[in-house]
Amino acid sequence: MADSDSEADADVDSRTKTALFRHSLVAPLVDLEYGEQKRELQRISKRTHKLPSGRRGKVGKSTLKRWWKAFREGGFEALKPALRSDHGQSRKIPEEWVKKAISLRRELPSRTARDLKAILERLEGCPTINAHTLDTVLRRRGCTRRLAGKKPKKRFIRWTAKHVNNLWQGDATPGLWLPDPRDLEKWLQTKLFLNIDDVSRLVPHAEFFFDEKLPRMERVLKMGLSRRGLCDIYYVDNGSVYRALQLKASLAELGIKLTHSKKYCPQGRGKIERIFGVIQEHFFPEAEAEIKAGRIKTLQQLNEALWAWLECVYHRWEHSEIKTTPLKAYEAGIQHVRAADPVKLARAFLWRYTRKVSSNGFISLFGNSYTVDPVWNGQTIELRLDPFDMSRVDVYQDNRPVARAVVREQKKSRLLDIEPLAPPPPVEPSGVNFLEMLKSEYRQQLKNEIGPIAFAEAIKNKEA
Repeated sequence: MADSDSEADADVDSRTKTALFRHSLVAPLVDLEYGEQKRELQRISKRTHKLPSGRRGKVGKSTLKRWWKAFREGGFEALKPALRSDHGQSRKIPEEWVKKAISLRRELPSRTARDLKAILERLEGCPTINAHTLDTVLRRRGCTRRLAGKKPKKRFIRWTAKHVNNLWQGDATPGLWLPDPRDLEKWLQTKLFLNIDDVSRLVPHAEFFFDEKLPRMERVLKMGLSRRGLCDIYYVDNGSVYRALQLKASLAELGIKLTHSKKYCPQGRGKIERIFGVIQEHFFPEAEAEIKAGRIKTLQQLNEALWAWLECVYHRWEHSEIKTTPLKAYEAGIQHVRAADPVKLARAFLWRYTRKVSSNGFISLFGNSYTVDPVWNGQTIELRLDPFDMSRVDVYQDNRPVARAVVREQKKSRLLDIEPLAPPPPVEPSGVNFLEMLKSEYRQQLKNEIGPIAFAEAIKNKEA
């Protein structure tokens, strides 16, 4: 993933990271009966976990119960720890000693933070060093010890989710080549993001892009959730966009559990690999013919053809394993579909940051300067924004917008160095061919549906 995505993760505050860890332990208890909850709490308390600090340890049953109660009563926000009394005060080790620790770690990667502390304290002029603080600083610098991973087991069990929308699988794959919109003499390979429902094999949404950045994946997921309802579990690989803390926080707020497949173990992702194979075998040849003929030149034209093929062909094919079509299987489980509130969905996917307000009511965010109500002077507040529009920054408390920061000086209009998706141009009619007929059929189908949802507009309309 691009550096902008990594920087976005790095700026997610430690309280959110801690809340995500607590959520990963207590969220599985939601669908369990009382007796099973007690047994699951016992099992979780006996396991060793990777703690937010980076160390490994156990979490007591009483602590788990306290987190579970907080989550039931206050949701994801209630899992965030209270701010320290010394919040905002620097506790970092002097830079020269951090560099010495990094040098020592690189000489011998097996050295622990305690080993490094013991070595450094024997050097002249060394300040008092806390081993835990040193370990945290080294992790943030990417200077961790290399741990030998366990080999994956070779025995696999065929598994299917409980019902429709219980589990979605998501992934991306290389797509077709299109003319570069910035230089029509050059060609760019597209990337296809896609989600699939584990039970029905229905594709909630899929879309081609020219890059694999986090906002592209988020768009495909948001569109799928708005059109086909909320899923319970989102099962993805270990790609950087699926590890983004912004994504983890968004899904936790919506009550969706994020699960990753085991590294070097592709067998658990057979269903989404199969749909990619079906698309490459049946859709790609048709689309390539249209591209060569000059009838598909843009991403919008390619995506409209893909959506038409999915809705009018793939969703109506009988699947060899489920013995029915994906559309019929989805409709048969419609009682399990939970509609997504468009306003809540839009708010959940806003990017979030924490900033401390100056004594005179100013805050700085990626080079831009904003003012807020003097009531927050000297306090640390949560800000949320659309990464493509930094002119609007909202102040959040208890997971709700309570005010808007006023732009004082704006040097940056968007957070990411990629273009937002432009409004789709009108589709020019072409000659009679398979994909064109599907697009006409698909457009007619769209007229009978609710239509696309503009997430930013949904917030504005709600607030108005």
